[in-house]
Amino acid sequence: MKISVSISDDLIAYVDQHVENRSQLIESLLHRWRKQQERQVLIEAALALDELDDDWSEEWEQAEITDWEASGL
Repeated sequence: MKISVSISDDLIAYVDQHVENRSQLIESLLHRWRKQQERQVLIEAALALDELDDDWSEEWEQAEITDWEASGL
C-alpha cells in the first residue's frame, strides 16, 4: 500500500545519506514501533494481574516473560 507523508527536507536529506530505500526504513521503524506498543500492552496487563494478587509464583511469571520474549513479540 502506498501512503503520503510530509517530512522536513533536512530529515529526508539525512535519511537519503544513510539508507538506500526510504520505504524499507519506514516499514522497519513501524514494525519496531508496533512491537514496542504490543510489549507495553503486555506489561500493563501483567501489572494489572499483579494487582489482583492471584498468588502467582515469581518463577512462573519469569517463565512466562521468558517464553514471550523468545516468541519475538
